[in-house]
Formats: sequence, structure tokens, C-alpha cells
Amino acid sequence: MFKGLIYFAAVFVVLAGAIGAARAQDPPNLFGPPKEPPPKNIQETMEKMRIARDKKDFDEMVGRGDEVRKIAEDVEHAYELNAKLSPGDLEKLDSVEKLVKKIRTELGGEEDDSDDPEPDSTPSHQPSKLSPG
Repeated sequence: MFKGLIYFAAVFVVLAGAIGAARAQDPPNLFGPPKEPPPKNIQETMEKMRIARDKKDFDEMVGRGDEVRKIAEDVEHAYELNAKLSPGDLEKLDSVEKLVKKIRTELGGEEDDSDDPEPDSTPSHQPSKLSPG
């Protein structure tokens, strides 16, 4: 019995020492923020890359907007001439809808499938008027 207790204590001391030694080492921080900021040249390069990506996204967004404007003008002109929309014009309107949804999504807008074009502008309760006394 005494022999088993000494064996258990020895194993416990060895394991505790191994855990302590493992914790004493400073492993790289894999999941958290780095302990020291990256060098200045890396920060500048990352910032330049972010700016270039933002500029590219902006240019694409402006291009989509210009395309929507052009298609809408074409459909409007065709409607003014014929007083009706041809199947080709309806296809153009579908493409305008898709482009506008893409623009709206990229800007962070939400889907608006409601039939009510404007929200209720009347307050849910109106203050009561006090009669002059």
C-alpha cells in the first residue's frame, strides 16, 4: 500500500514538472493578436493592398451603376418610341434588377420584398390635445 502511494506521488511529481516545463516555454500565439506589431514596411504594404482592393471594389461598383443608368436610358427611350416594352426590353429590366440587387448587397442593404413602398409615417400613438381650460 505504502509502495503504491510512493509510486503515485512520484508519477504526480514527474507529470507536474513536465507540465510546468511545457508552460514555461513561450509558444507562438497562433490564435490571438501578435504580441508585437509587424514592422512598419509590412504595415505600409498591407495598407497599400487594402487601399488598392477598396479602389478596385469602388471602380466595379461605379461601373455597375453606369451600366444600370445606360440600360435604364435605353429602355426609357424604347418605351417613348413604342409606348410598350418588347421582350428584349424586359430582359434588360431583369438585368437592371440583378445589377441593382448586387450593388445593394455590396453596400450592405437588406432585401425589401414588402409591397408597401413607404413605411408608415404616422406615429403609433398621437399625443392627446389638451383643451384650453
